[in-house]
Parts: sequence; C-alpha cells; structure tokens
Amino acid sequence: MALRFRTRSDFGRAFEAEIQKASKPVTDAALAALNDAAKFAVERGRQNIRSAGRFRGNWVTGLRSRVYKNKGLDAAALIYHSIGVAGIFEEGGEIGGTPLMWVPLGGRKALMRAAKNVSSINLPGRRPLLVGDVQGKRIPIAFGLDVARIRKRFHIAAIVKAAADRLGEFFHNRFRDTR
Repeated sequence: MALRFRTRSDFGRAFEAEIQKASKPVTDAALAALNDAAKFAVERGRQNIRSAGRFRGNWVTGLRSRVYKNKGLDAAALIYHSIGVAGIFEEGGEIGGTPLMWVPLGGRKALMRAAKNVSSINLPGRRPLLVGDVQGKRIPIAFGLDVARIRKRFHIAAIVKAAADRLGEFFHNRFRDTR
C-alpha cells in the first residue's frame, strides 16, 4: 500500500514526511523478510541440487537470488539459475541433437578436446561411436544420441513456494526486531 500526497503547503509536506517516517519500519521489515525468504530458497535449493546426483561446482552455486527494493512494499525477489539448461532438470523433458548429440564416455570429456584425427564409426543397429587419437592410441571417446530423455531431478519451484509461504513468519521476526 502506498500513499502519495501532492500539496504545495508546508502542512502537506510535513504530513507526507510523517507518513513516510511512520511506514519506514514496516517497509524495512518487509524488505528484510524478502531477503530472508530469498536466502532460505537459495540455501534449500542448493541442497536439493547437491542431493540430485552428480551436480557439483557451478551447478550448485549457480542457483542465485536477486532482490529488487523498488519503493515501499513493492519489493520483489528473483530466484534463478545461471546455467541456462538447468530448467530441463526442474521440469524433465527431451533434448535433441542436430543431427546427433555427442555424449562423452565415462570421464573422457577432456579427451574429446585433446583427441586428434577424430572420426566416427557407424555400425548398423548400434549408436555411432566417435574415436580419436589420444597420446598415440586410437580410443573411443563419445557416442552419438539423437534424443536424450532427462527426468525431473530438481524441486526448486516447490522450495521457492515454501519460502514464499514462510514470508509472514520472516516478516514477523524482522518487524519484532525493529520495535
């Protein structure tokens, strides 16, 4: 709720200043509560990502929040992931290659970059295989997929909803501290 008065008299300006002074503890507590809810969502969301499988490093720390103060009680919080493809693990779905998506074989992602004289082996009824020369040996480094089906692994939306449901509790704690 925002009140705005436009008067040209000294009384009107003084009245507006008193209203802003009286509402400042409420708006400060609301903004602090929003920050608490965003931190709660990010902490729990990172725990969820960490427990979802082999997600480490940027996958965990990529979940972030940004709070927009705006004016009065019109503040907003944004919870987002810095890795663009993270949404597929929240909703599940299919990722298609054009024409193929090359998936590294067991920890050989670095070998894909170091391989020389790379070629594919295409056998009927089998997935294509990418082989290359690495340190003088010809080894398989990846296989080709036309479609990868990804199951839902993250539950960030539910965590953010739980944080939003606790916003009243966060506000109560912050407002109590300002008195």
